[in-house]
Order: sequence, then C-alpha cells, then structure tokens
Amino acid sequence: QPKHLYAGLNQGRTEVFGHSRASVTVDGERFEIEGPAQFHEQRQTTPRFTQAFAYLTLWGEEVSSTLLVTGPRRDGYVFEGDKPTDVTHVRLDPPGPRRTFTATLKDGRKLEGQGDLVQAYTVPIVGQRWEGHMVRARLDGKPLFGHMNDFLPDKVAYGG
Repeated sequence: QPKHLYAGLNQGRTEVFGHSRASVTVDGERFEIEGPAQFHEQRQTTPRFTQAFAYLTLWGEEVSSTLLVTGPRRDGYVFEGDKPTDVTHVRLDPPGPRRTFTATLKDGRKLEGQGDLVQAYTVPIVGQRWEGHMVRARLDGKPLFGHMNDFLPDKVAYGG
C-alpha cells in the first residue's frame, strides 16, 4: 500500500514508500513477508555506472529516506510523517558490519543514524563491483529496514 511518492532525487527517478505484503516460496517452503517497503524506477538515456557512489534507501513506519553520496553530491531526502525534507549533506562510514551516518536537513537539523548488516552480496557490473548491504537501521532513534549499497567503494569519498 503506497504511503509516499517522491520524484526528484535524480531526473527521471520516482520512489514510492509504503507497506508491503508478499508470499515467497523457496525450495517448496512458503514464507510470508510483511513490513515497510520501497519501490523505485529510474528512466534515463545516459550510462548509470560511470562513477563511484554510495546509496542508502531506508524504510520505516515513521520515517523513510533515500541518501546519495558521490564525488559531487551528498544529498537526498527524509520523509517524516507525510512530509519530505531535502537533505543538504550526508556523512557516511565505509562498508562494514555497522555503519553510522549523519543527514543534515535543509531546515538545519542533523539526524544521526546507523545501519547494522543483515546480509551482504556483490554484483559484478561492467567489470567493476557493486556491493549490496541489507540492513536494520535507526535514524533519529526510529527503526528502519533497507539497503546501504556501494559501487566502487574504494573510490567513494565517505567522510566530510
């Protein structure tokens, strides 16, 4: 069930946050999954994987967020309730079992967060590596689930 729609992180990108319910069968065993979720679509005509980046997508009942760290950018947005607030600066730890991060909002507030690794995986893309990290997280004390993903992590400028 969609709760929030956001367009604007990147041109052509749309994100929907909400609540999801699914049934999955693996090796004959059925699993019921329910909780906060996110969907995104990004249409573009230019190549995507041309620079190092870190991408956080975190979903919760009270707060949800998408954050991006690249060479020239450290931004994103946070949904608190029904209202999105732009993020003007992001500081993020490099990949590890626990990653802390800070999101500075357009209104001047700083939200502190951390993500604890649940499952890591690597996907080869154009001869490089994309590292996925499923996490349980907290932002400003509120529980979240989601991903903290990195493309070319040895080249991402995480601090700052």
